[in-house]
Formats: sequence, structure tokens, C-alpha cells
Amino acid sequence: MSFITENLGTILVVLVLAALLILDVRYLIHKKKVGGCAGCPSAGGCASCSCACSAPKTAAVTKQSKQNAVRTGFAKDRTKK
Repeated sequence: MSFITENLGTILVVLVLAALLILDVRYLIHKKKVGGCAGCPSAGGCASCSCACSAPKTAAVTKQSKQNAVRTGFAKDRTKK
């Protein structure tokens, strides 16, 4: 019992780090199962992804890509003539 009381700080830090690692791995597995790339720079669309995921582009990804294009100024403004 004295070992636990003497090393309580270290034990707590290890438990917090282990919990963060478990949550991170669960997130990456979930992302991969949903059909997205997890952890690569092109995670928004797998067409140009080098992580070899084969998920098709979904409507949500396409909508998000359009929103990003508008935000960054790459989309053409069709309201102006």
C-alpha cells in the first residue's frame, strides 16, 4: 500500500495518458470504418489521399469541399455577372 501512496502522481499521469491513447485509437478506427482517411493531410476527400483508403466521396464530403472552396476563395461566385 505504501508503493501506491508514494507513486500516486506517477500512477495518475500514466492512467490519464493511457486513457488518451485509447480514445485516440478508438477515434482513428471509427474514422477508418466510416470511410474516411484518418490522420492524413487529405482526410477531407479520399480521391487525392495517399493513405490508400478506398472510400467513395459522400455527399457530406462534397458539401464540405464546396464550403472549403468558398471560404478559401477558390469557388466562382455565380451570383455576379
